[in-house]
This record gives sequence, C-alpha cells and structure tokens, in this order.
Amino acid sequence: MRLIRRALLLEMVFALVLFGTACKQGTVLGSAAGSSPQTGENESDLALSAILFVNEMSCPCTREQCRVAEGIVQALKADFSSRMRFKTIDYELENETAKPLMEKYDAIMLPVLVVLEGDRLVWLCEDFSDENAVRAKIEELVLRVDNQRK
Repeated sequence: MRLIRRALLLEMVFALVLFGTACKQGTVLGSAAGSSPQTGENESDLALSAILFVNEMSCPCTREQCRVAEGIVQALKADFSSRMRFKTIDYELENETAKPLMEKYDAIMLPVLVVLEGDRLVWLCEDFSDENAVRAKIEELVLRVDNQRK
C-alpha cells in the first residue's frame, strides 16, 4: 500500500512539473463560462469562480471526503449560481486540466475547492468538515464582491 501511494505521489509530482509551464499560459475554465441556464445571465459577468477538485478513483477515505465536498458544493451552487460560477474537475479523469490548475493555485490535497476572482486565488478550502464554515466564507466573498461593484 505504501509503495502504491509513493508511486502515485511520484507520478503526481512528475506530472505537475511536466505541465507546470503550460498552466502559466492561461486559465482553463472553458466549460465553466457561458450562459447560465437557471438565471439567463451571462456567466462571464460573474466575478467569482469556484473549482472543486475531486478524485473518484482514489482510496475509499478520499472518495468519501470527495462526496462530502461535492454535496456541500452542490448546496452552494443551488444558492449562489447566479453570483458565481461552479465547476467540478475529477483529478484522475481530467488530469490534463486538473494538474496544471492545481499546481498554479498550490492545491495539494483532494478534495479541494479553489475560489477565484477572475484569475486571482481568493480562497483555497481543503477542510469540508464544517459545511456552515464553508458556506459562511462563500457568503463573505460574494458580499465583498457585491459591495465592490456598488
């Protein structure tokens, strides 16, 4: 088991180094932008974006943590989709997208929620043990952006 973990860690480090220069050329939010079906608003007008990185092919403990994080983010999306973009990226299934972004924003753990204002990191959440704390921070960030726009 330790050998497998070390091999996966080594693979991740190698891939991050290999793709490191690619992420310096821009952000990959591709399908996160566009028109919001719920609100009819143009999501490109939204200042905040949230990217949740998960790994459904990991050990059972990490998979469970990823499912908890996905549940929290789904609840946040239901409440804040008109004010910020949400995207989920599976580390294993979309690694060519996930690896450079995780390196760019210094995200090491999975699951991790990266909240951006434009291309700038404003919050990185690796602890989903308290849904109310995560919700409170998202509300704080949304209110701050709303107040800046007034």
